[in-house]
Amino acid sequence: MTQAQAIKYVELFAQTAKHPALSSSEIAACLGHYVDEDGTYTTTAAQRAVCDAWDIKAAKAADHHDVSVNGRGISASQVTAHCKEMGLWARRRLPVEVA
Repeated sequence: MTQAQAIKYVELFAQTAKHPALSSSEIAACLGHYVDEDGTYTTTAAQRAVCDAWDIKAAKAADHHDVSVNGRGISASQVTAHCKEMGLWARRRLPVEVA
């Protein structure tokens, strides 16, 4: 797939526009590790970039803390937990390599 297609793939499967959002440079960094010599990406490479994107989102949310005000709670740490779970989901979608 082309770079534009790979970016769209990562945006879709890593929900990059949703909090915590990823910038275009962060998406490019995720994809940069997996580009082929001819400047294209395999589906597996794009999926690995999705995994990296969820890791970055989890790191961005790591400073979120639960808060309780007047008996009402906000569980902000759920954002971090969700990002970590989505990273695991993305990794489960990677093909298994058997030697």
